[in-house]
Amino acid sequence: MRVYPTILASGIPALLLFCLPGAPTVSARDGDNAIQAQHRGELHLFVLAGQSNMSGRGKLLNQPVDSSIYLFGNDGKWKLAREPLDSCENQLDQVSCDQGAGTGPGLAFALELRKLRPDMAIGLIPCAKGATTIFEWDRRMAPDSLYGNCLLRIRAASDMGAIKAVLFLQGEWDALGPSYWDRLLLPNHRLPDKLPQQRVRYRVLEPGEDSGQAARETEQKQRYESSPEQSKIIVSLHSDPVRGWNRAMPDIWGTIFEDFVIGLRHDLGRPELTILLAQIGDNHNPDAYTHWSMVQSQQEALSSKGVIMIRTRGLPLRDNVHFTAESSIEIGKRFARAYLDKEGPDSRD
Repeated sequence: MRVYPTILASGIPALLLFCLPGAPTVSARDGDNAIQAQHRGELHLFVLAGQSNMSGRGKLLNQPVDSSIYLFGNDGKWKLAREPLDSCENQLDQVSCDQGAGTGPGLAFALELRKLRPDMAIGLIPCAKGATTIFEWDRRMAPDSLYGNCLLRIRAASDMGAIKAVLFLQGEWDALGPSYWDRLLLPNHRLPDKLPQQRVRYRVLEPGEDSGQAARETEQKQRYESSPEQSKIIVSLHSDPVRGWNRAMPDIWGTIFEDFVIGLRHDLGRPELTILLAQIGDNHNPDAYTHWSMVQSQQEALSSKGVIMIRTRGLPLRDNVHFTAESSIEIGKRFARAYLDKEGPDSRD
């Protein structure tokens, strides 16, 4: 990952304090007074993951502060939820630090849930990072990866409630065309930690191997001859540490996302965990984002149980990629309605 966690004087990455034996229990102590006694251990926890539109790039608006909506902030402390949810101020780690975070869909999601289910107390866990691809969200267990860092946050926050769903908004960066792939270079740092049931596999090309096929090549290998849906996709990555790994994979975005879902459900012990996905919106710069419709199609075609997609097409943008604050609020409301539609009239249990 581009930026690494803050290293304490002890030499321990800060986020590891969330899980080291005998270390301070951030979720149970720091910021504990912000959570009303009747809500402790009873929060409905929701993860906010993806890239910049989940982090929030809309202007800051005067949204209500609800005494039953809490934020497990980037500083590792509980507090009442206010925008910007993804503020970098006093952030313990740097892997998901987003300078300039603004209004995103997270708070609007929680406010809409409270409007429709006033008995629900909510905890939001921001994990998003701007300008990231689905490759960066693949399963890496180290705390300086987006996935591993998100897991640590969820586990640290879980003292205050139970994880109910993951909200995911990402895909714009995968839609960039080849002429922009120089922006998508990740140093040869770490391959994903794949589970047997996940479909995408990576291999690093040996020096001298032909690597002139747009930084990667894919081939299908049948795991079971009678089960094509179990086929593996092998992605070849450049061995050159200076050139890095090209991460734009719009043609297999859906498969990598499904691996992300499989990983989270496995690592959290929640095989039926609800995943709410927002499809990317309108393409205002087709010269740069040449694979936009491909990513949209990949998202549209997802069929995994418990994955619910909402649409964002037609919502105004404030630039070529980022939603306005008003659009982000509407996305949050759509997330909330989709969650309640899936969970039924009473989603307390």
